[in-house]
Amino acid sequence: MKILLRPLGEWVIGLRSNIFIKSRIKLTLVYIIITLFILIFFSYLLYTNYSREVEGDFEGDISDKEQLVLAQRSLERLRIQIVMVSGITLGLVGIVSFILSGITLKPIKENMERERKFISDVAHELRTPLAIMKTELEVSLKDPKINKKQLLSVLQSNLEEVERLTKLAEDLLYIFRLEINEVDSNLERISIKDISEKVIKLMTPYAKKKEIDIELQASEDLYILGNPEEIRRILFNLIKNAIDYNKYKGKVKVRFIKDNKYLVLEIEDTGIGIPKDEIPLIFNRFYRVDKSRSSQIQGTGLGLSIVKGIVDKYNGKIIVESKLGEGTIFKILLPI
Repeated sequence: MKILLRPLGEWVIGLRSNIFIKSRIKLTLVYIIITLFILIFFSYLLYTNYSREVEGDFEGDISDKEQLVLAQRSLERLRIQIVMVSGITLGLVGIVSFILSGITLKPIKENMERERKFISDVAHELRTPLAIMKTELEVSLKDPKINKKQLLSVLQSNLEEVERLTKLAEDLLYIFRLEINEVDSNLERISIKDISEKVIKLMTPYAKKKEIDIELQASEDLYILGNPEEIRRILFNLIKNAIDYNKYKGKVKVRFIKDNKYLVLEIEDTGIGIPKDEIPLIFNRFYRVDKSRSSQIQGTGLGLSIVKGIVDKYNGKIIVESKLGEGTIFKILLPI
């Protein structure tokens, strides 16, 4: 667990720091360029104006003493103008800097705020199973009358929590690798029917706990050039989501069709549905539609985030159609 979690901290601290530093460097360079441009522009105007004034002052027959006085006056006027231009330049750069810092730093601040919230959510997700394990172990150690059966039950419960933590760490690492383009992209010709059948077979025992039927509706096989593990993750997470938020004795239908330039994967369920205003939020990390049931749902809350990350990598689209109390259809459009 320690080995799995260490890269998470390195990624959050290292990558976000690099982004912030690079943005500040770019912003500083912009300020310097703007300042130089303004100074060059006004210097040119001053030089042109000064040349004309000097030419005008020295026209006609004048003595050396008068020439010296006129030259001193011209230099004094130039000095005053330089001071004024410097003040104007600094003022303009200050105004532009203020505007640009608001424009440039706002998304960075928003991104850092999202990351702070994300770290807080991760801490919460880690704390819950650890608290359960700690409590069960403390109670068991303090109970002198605990028997073998009770001890095995505690160990089994702790093992389940460890598996949950391991899955959470693996999902987090996968999301981070997606974001920084470190996921292997060994593309090959994939049979969608074959990979769908394997995922359905894997998920059938899980669905049986709620007596949910999973049906594959496919009249013909379709193929796509992609990474088998990524396509498997899309199907696995969507089917699991359809089971988790389904009704008892509900149904899950898996379909795939070819639509113009896209392969369309459809996962339909007869579950609780998603409120319209929450549909844009369901791909956020750790977001739960029915928060009252979140403790009853086995999972990390990262499944749909992973799906979106993979689909974005393929330049695909996700369409969600849902009716409260009737069910939801997820449509994944992948270019072929």
